[in-house]
Amino acid sequence: MKSLIPRLITAIVLFTFPACQKTEQALQSIPNVAALNIRDQVAYIDRHLRAITEELAILCSEKEFVSFVHTEVKKKFDGEYEVLINDLKKNSRWSGKLGSPKMSNALNAFKNIDGNNYYPQVYIPMFQHEEDMKEDKDYSLPQGLGEQIIYIYYNGAAEIDTATNTAESYPGYILNSNNQIEYWGMVNEAYANENEVWIISTNESVNNNGYICPDPFIPESCNPNPPDNPPGGGCTGPDCDPNEYPASATPIHPDMGLHNPVSFKIEYMTIKDHKESWLAGASEIAIRAKLNCHNNLELGNPRPAPSIQYKSDQYSNYIGNKIYKFKRKDIRNQNSKLVNYTLQSNWPSQFYLSDPVYFDYVIFERDIWPATLNKPKRTGRKDLFHPPYTDQFSDAWEQGYRSQKKTGTTWNYPYVTGDFVNNILLAASQHKFYATGYVNNEYITFNTVGN
Repeated sequence: MKSLIPRLITAIVLFTFPACQKTEQALQSIPNVAALNIRDQVAYIDRHLRAITEELAILCSEKEFVSFVHTEVKKKFDGEYEVLINDLKKNSRWSGKLGSPKMSNALNAFKNIDGNNYYPQVYIPMFQHEEDMKEDKDYSLPQGLGEQIIYIYYNGAAEIDTATNTAESYPGYILNSNNQIEYWGMVNEAYANENEVWIISTNESVNNNGYICPDPFIPESCNPNPPDNPPGGGCTGPDCDPNEYPASATPIHPDMGLHNPVSFKIEYMTIKDHKESWLAGASEIAIRAKLNCHNNLELGNPRPAPSIQYKSDQYSNYIGNKIYKFKRKDIRNQNSKLVNYTLQSNWPSQFYLSDPVYFDYVIFERDIWPATLNKPKRTGRKDLFHPPYTDQFSDAWEQGYRSQKKTGTTWNYPYVTGDFVNNILLAASQHKFYATGYVNNEYITFNTVGN
């Protein structure tokens, strides 16, 4: 396998695939794709997305199929102009043609990847552009749509694409006379907004069964006790955070709902940086958070009490809980959106020595596997209330999140990390008071209020 690595890397950079049958067989027989290095993961994804693209391109020689896909995409089942291939297959007229061995094999390649299922989709950016333009002025899409479709298969791992993607342009393909896709040219966002470009990628919004889940978005949210996540047990999948599972790993503070409990929410939010490729559409703003006592130690006791973080309402896996999905236009224009997102309820606030008075959070643009898993360490706090005082900070702890990385950008940087406090005695310039919080930096602005 080591001898194949250079060829795999070349394949990624050129967005082509080796003809070597041994390479293809090796990629097909991998027992745990998520355990490979990132380049091999992307080689696997690209190979199967390309196969899906070729099968779709062949079907698009029939204008009725193109019209069918247009109709389904415009339903915006997840809020964006995209549709799952699985959902297209439910149509009785097209199910047979979409069920070819090549298509079935490619779709199955995204199932049971370390316990998780992923769902390839078609995303058509020009429909979102049309919607945005109509909000400002009269606008209609150019004539002749569907006569020539440019296809892009996008693996969702921008760091791999950097060598050929410095200007946010990606290779586009068309179907040739041999029913294979061939390179057409580089495509950027402006071109895709005005022309028919189909992005073949994996959907970021559906659950393990291919359905939209109620938030918070975690694989278990539509099924509290799936077979691989028994109560108090472990979890599986690339997005599983072992610091959250089993349930005992992040305990619930014993005084939740007591001691003058308060609740608060984000009211308005503005996003100033996409941190997302145009190929993936809107930016999904997500949060992870934990509750801490004033010194990050159990019940706020002095050392040698153990370091413990407590479960917050933002308990989740590595992709976090969705706050809001911001359209690219809203980010370009820095529009303020009323999100009314509850951050924490039943939060004990009376006894600052023992209550979990700190809400420590990270807000980021979330992406699904194989995007980068970022694992920053959160620093501790000095114990200002229990003598003898020392200069030692309490133990650091990890709050990981999955967000794609691209060289030369801040895509995988969080929008903000920080904390809110619910006891006025702890509020200061570096600690925002929960009911009057205001966060403003180069990436994000939002305010918080009690609720």
